[in-house]
Amino acid sequence: MDREKFLKDFRKFLEDNYEQVMENTIRLEDLPEDDDWRQDEVWDGLYVRKAVNNE
Repeated sequence: MDREKFLKDFRKFLEDNYEQVMENTIRLEDLPEDDDWRQDEVWDGLYVRKAVNNE
């Protein structure tokens, strides 16, 4: 599938399912301070390591 068609289909999907997507979205502000996903430095380091080492 070419990129342009994929993006068009994805935008259509988001438009058609906006309410459901928003209902199931967890906002960062709603997570506790000690939640793993709020630990940006830790996750950034993991992503960089994986990108550099091709893990």
